[in-house]
Amino acid sequence: MAKGRTGFRGKTVSVLAAAALGALAGAGSAAATTTYQFAYLYGTSGPASGGTAVHVVGNQFHAGATVTVGGNFASSTVTSSTQIGATMPSLPPGLLYDVTVDDPVGGSATIPRAWFANFLDVPQSSPFHAPIETISRDGITSGCGGGNYCPSSSITRGQMAVFLLRAEHGAAYVPPPATGAVFADVGAGDFAANWIEQLYTEGVTGGCATNPRRYCPTASVTRGQMAAFLLKIYHGTSYVPAPAQGIFGDVAPASPLAPWIEELSRLSVTTGCGGTSYCPGNAVNRGQMAVFLAKTFHRPEAIRFLEQATWGPSDAEVGKLLGTGILPWLAAQYAAAPSSYPALPLWPDNTPGSCDDPCYRDHYSMYPLQTRFFQNALYGQDQLRQRMSWALHKLLVVSADTIYLPAWLAPYLRTLDQNALGNYRDVLWNVTLNPAMGDFLNMD
Repeated sequence: MAKGRTGFRGKTVSVLAAAALGALAGAGSAAATTTYQFAYLYGTSGPASGGTAVHVVGNQFHAGATVTVGGNFASSTVTSSTQIGATMPSLPPGLLYDVTVDDPVGGSATIPRAWFANFLDVPQSSPFHAPIETISRDGITSGCGGGNYCPSSSITRGQMAVFLLRAEHGAAYVPPPATGAVFADVGAGDFAANWIEQLYTEGVTGGCATNPRRYCPTASVTRGQMAAFLLKIYHGTSYVPAPAQGIFGDVAPASPLAPWIEELSRLSVTTGCGGTSYCPGNAVNRGQMAVFLAKTFHRPEAIRFLEQATWGPSDAEVGKLLGTGILPWLAAQYAAAPSSYPALPLWPDNTPGSCDDPCYRDHYSMYPLQTRFFQNALYGQDQLRQRMSWALHKLLVVSADTIYLPAWLAPYLRTLDQNALGNYRDVLWNVTLNPAMGDFLNMD
């Protein structure tokens, strides 16, 4: 009895191939019915001076559609029913802008806060750009004034209280009024007094000195202190990190801050300040603060994304994603070379009498393909391709019960890998022409 899925029993492979190829050849002859939609902007930020080319992606765009950014017209051209090419206009820096598509047939569609006009002192090429854009979108900061962010300026302990609590509670959060009775050096009317007292109330800080209790609001935050502050907010104030192992040459395991510093490193929030050093006494600047906040408080979203797009997130991969952003991560995955399956020599259908156990394992079982699958899933750099290829394999099924030689099945698996990030029409075309699928659906 032939192996097959519903609808295919009793069909010969030649009939199946002819029908499938005929359907594919005619695909696209009738327009699909889709809903008008402005789905997303490919490119989320650029210089405030304008001139950045972006792709507006959606459905059912028509000639004459226009794009505006914060009410300012962007030069645009409808290149297809699903894409508009646009050039961003000049805008005030350091702000987020709604992007609107006005289509002559579909009407108006807007994505709020879709475009970020860069701070004047944080160009797209800055290593701090992605995390600064992230915390700006979070409403944690609006810069230091005049369209600038001041990435090299130090963070004071008073400013840090505001950053941390906004990161924890959200941009709209306002702490209770200050009493002026918590710290001797923080009066009720002082800058960030209510934020500082709330940080104390939540158990994140006990201040910088006692008798009397003081907070030192104008002192710079050190890299060592920042590790403890971040993790107490992220894990909760009852959290106690594992004992330090001495992974940094300038952080003694006996230091009270060492366990916090090493946990922050384990989470790939930071790798130190160079070599094997952490520089725990160095002041944290505003650029570094953005990295710390983005990599710490966006970990749940990054983990969820990587659970869907890879075979499982590692702390290093989470840190990489949070340091670059999703679109650059996807671009790197698209460009990664496929880690596919080996080309295996053909062997006779019937096992030769001279074929011993290693011979049978390597040429008459799925062992070579199974081991390569796990190698690719665990260690391959093309994680997105591997995850997509697996999904295709669950949709376009063949079976080792029928295709029992690994040399026959390997080309089929390579076909899925090679087309995993392409379009589904090409996938169907190549699968239809692959002998493994033909053999699986054919009647013996």
